[in-house]
Amino acid sequence: MKSNKKNIIVLLVLVMGFVFLPNIKLDFGDGQKTNIINPKASGGYSRSFIHVDDNWTTTESNYDWCYGSGTWQEPYVIENVTVDGGGTGSGIFIENSDTDYFIIRNCTVYDTGLNYDYGGIKLENTNNGTLTNNNCSNNFGNGIYLNYVCKNNTIFNNTANDNNVYGIFLYQNCDNNTISGNTANDNIDYGIYFYNKCHNNTISGNTASNIGTSNQDIGILLLDRCNGNVIKGNTANDNNENGISLWANCDNNTISGNTANSNTFYGIQINNCDNNTISGNTANDNADSGIYLKSGCVNNTISGNTVCNNETSSQNTGIRLDNCDNNTISGNTLNENSQNGIFSYYCDYNNITGNTANDNDNEGILLDHSDNNIISGNTACNNETSSQNTGIRLYRSNNNTISGNTACNNTYTGISFTNNCHNNTISGNTANDNDAYGMDLDYCDRNTISGNLANGNGEDGIHLNRHCNYNTLSGNTLNDNDYSGIYLEDNNDNNTISGNTLSDNTYGINIGLVAIIMPFMRTSF
Repeated sequence: MKSNKKNIIVLLVLVMGFVFLPNIKLDFGDGQKTNIINPKASGGYSRSFIHVDDNWTTTESNYDWCYGSGTWQEPYVIENVTVDGGGTGSGIFIENSDTDYFIIRNCTVYDTGLNYDYGGIKLENTNNGTLTNNNCSNNFGNGIYLNYVCKNNTIFNNTANDNNVYGIFLYQNCDNNTISGNTANDNIDYGIYFYNKCHNNTISGNTASNIGTSNQDIGILLLDRCNGNVIKGNTANDNNENGISLWANCDNNTISGNTANSNTFYGIQINNCDNNTISGNTANDNADSGIYLKSGCVNNTISGNTVCNNETSSQNTGIRLDNCDNNTISGNTLNENSQNGIFSYYCDYNNITGNTANDNDNEGILLDHSDNNIISGNTACNNETSSQNTGIRLYRSNNNTISGNTACNNTYTGISFTNNCHNNTISGNTANDNDAYGMDLDYCDRNTISGNLANGNGEDGIHLNRHCNYNTLSGNTLNDNDYSGIYLEDNNDNNTISGNTLSDNTYGINIGLVAIIMPFMRTSF
């Protein structure tokens, strides 16, 4: 009995000792924090300005709103502070913090100064910071601003709306940062903006929509040699000028899985940038083009995107290329655009393969002054609003290969070459059931048309209109067309027609009157 009483007394002493031990530290091992730090009460502090200039130790010792030791396991923390900037300067400004780890969280910063160099939260020459769950809205400058050589920072789940400049801004040599899960809506200029040599950053899962009133309002913009960045899973919709843009030598970036709909110009725009990958994005209902490459974009890959219903502008196109060479456009869906599914203007050596371009108001695929391109395995059907609507059309374009495409049920022609398209190869295509012609050439010389199917068209299977010379038509199957299998209008010279199959057409081969009576015409069958 006495033994039991002693045990009870010892147990009570131990329990009371633990209760009254001050500042006890609990060791959880090497991989975990050595201290448990409870956050301060929400909204506990109000300030007009917070400034840390590599003096974290002094700041931590003098202010209750800052605690920690600056290690990875126990970073400095600033939290639950409301900063009213009073219309001047930045709200929270951290500079020259190269090695310390820190977190700024659950803070509200507003009414900071009117200047591109101010921010609700501003980092300068600062690394290893985490900004999370802050509200940096309604500032006269930027919401969140990383300025000069800010690296390895994480900007996560913040709100940066209704600022007079940019929502989130990274300026000059800011590398290896993560910008994710933030909301940057209704800012006057850009939602998220990287400028000048910001490399290898990740921009993911953000919303940057309905950007303000300037002439170049953009949801997400990379400008001037920003390379190797990943832009994925973001939403940039609703009345931005452009949803997502890369300008001026921004190379080797990946733009994937984003939504860029209902913008006033382009969903995604790439301007003078090389070796980028644009894949799996949705760019619908924009007032101009869904995806637009311009001014010397080389070696970019545009694949697996959905680009439909871009329909307000007279120049509206699913994917548009201007003066861009050696790009790959593959596996995209480009339907119901008010002009073309794909439009190439002065673009050479591009590979356009495996795309679907149906139900567009003009052409499914249009090449204008574009040479040495490959157009293969595409579907361009039911392009039907215009009276001159064509599945695939080339205009003043030479030395292209058009093979294995399907161009059916268009209101004019399946595949059309007009105004000096020379030395093209058209092989293995299917051009059936179009309202006028399966294939149509006008003022085009030295083209090879072989092994194609052009059946059931409203007029001719293959139609050579005017001044088409030295073309070769061989091994094509041209059946059940309402007028001719092959029809040569007048003034077509020195064409070779051989080995074609022509059944159940009103006329097999029809040669215009001038071609029959002029002795210098040497057209063989």
